[in-house]
Amino acid sequence: MKPKLPLSHRITDSLDEFRLQTAKPDALIQSSLLGLLVGLLTGCILVVFILIIDHSLSFWLPNHIAENFEDLTPASRLIAPIIGASLLAILFKLVAKDSATVGVVNVLERLRYYQGYLKFRGFVLQFVGASIALISGQSMGREGPAIHLGAYLGSVLGQSFGLPNNATRTLVACGSAAAISAAFNTPLADVIFAMEIIMVEYTFASFIPIIIAAVAATGVSRSFLGDEPLIALLNIPSISLTEMPFVILIGLLVGFASTLFTTLIRHVAELTQPLSLGIRFLIAGSATGMIALLIPQVMGIGYDTLNAAVLGQLPMTLLLTIMIAKLFATSISVGCGMPAGLISPSLVIGAVGGSLMATFLSNNRQCSVCY
Repeated sequence: MKPKLPLSHRITDSLDEFRLQTAKPDALIQSSLLGLLVGLLTGCILVVFILIIDHSLSFWLPNHIAENFEDLTPASRLIAPIIGASLLAILFKLVAKDSATVGVVNVLERLRYYQGYLKFRGFVLQFVGASIALISGQSMGREGPAIHLGAYLGSVLGQSFGLPNNATRTLVACGSAAAISAAFNTPLADVIFAMEIIMVEYTFASFIPIIIAAVAATGVSRSFLGDEPLIALLNIPSISLTEMPFVILIGLLVGFASTLFTTLIRHVAELTQPLSLGIRFLIAGSATGMIALLIPQVMGIGYDTLNAAVLGQLPMTLLLTIMIAKLFATSISVGCGMPAGLISPSLVIGAVGGSLMATFLSNNRQCSVCY
């Protein structure tokens, strides 16, 4: 009769066997269980992240309404982004050390050169830095930071279990998809993002765990934050053939804005590269504050502005002004390395551009009826 091994030895043997199984291309069950765990953990951390931002904004903004930057005094709109930029400069000076890169760029860099092994320092910088940036009204989004947070949780789980590199990369993709799912409340679209951008390949062995992680994170998010959609779409009218040229024009308009957006980010990054990170943060905060003096809608994530544009509640002049101002404010912030994302501002710019065209069409219809 073989002697019974101690419990610690049995646990070690089981973990070794589990690691060997996850290295195989057909380890679907093991990968799916790990994906579920990553999704649940990511959903929890994203709930905390979002609640910290929302409650902080509700605490200090007028009428205790999150994103109500429009009712701030001009002096507050100017000073808040500068104070936030100063706090970020101090944070990165104390914590960043060897690398100040966060967000999707950092995730892709760690995947390409370090097999998906992300650092805890980057997690702290991203969580705290993005919270400060968004609470102080920088023209940024929370989805880019969410991707970093979720990717780190997937990475640290792989590191904790001592999993092979291929399994760790899959868990990083699981965390990324789960994070955007929890932030946007859209579990399916974010799977495509993870496969296209993070994994850069489509395999059945990674596709299923990523789906499971995304759905699990969305379930956690909906349990704590509710299932209200971020974008208020009511009745979507059909488009006639005579209006199709205007739809093409919307695509051209937003495409031009996207090209300008990318070009500005690159130029700002090149111009400010010789400067210290603290100075770059102050430049971004000052630019946002000065633009917000005239157009307060550039501050914050901008979902309130996005919904107002979708519902047709903004006049043409204001729509055009917001589109230009948001484009420049976000370009400067991203180019200067602010630790937040550009997905939400991009959505705002696109939605405002579409609403601008819709308002133009509506005004033309009214003129036609008058004649």
